[in-house]
Amino acid sequence: MQAYVKMRQGDTADKFEMTYTSPRTLLGIIRLSQALARLRFSNKVSRDDVEEAMRLTSMSKASLFATDDDENR
Repeated sequence: MQAYVKMRQGDTADKFEMTYTSPRTLLGIIRLSQALARLRFSNKVSRDDVEEAMRLTSMSKASLFATDDDENR
């Protein structure tokens, strides 16, 4: 939860800190975490699931800022 609060405050060292983070983002992270747990056939969401969901969300936002030069590498 602390990581989400930091995302909302824009208190990250990430170069994409200007992106908008909403409560809907939290719902997306929760759903991704649940899906990752299901992929492991688990009924419980682990911290690793949440961290991976946050990483995927961050990479998704980063892809919005990718340039054509980045894609050609």
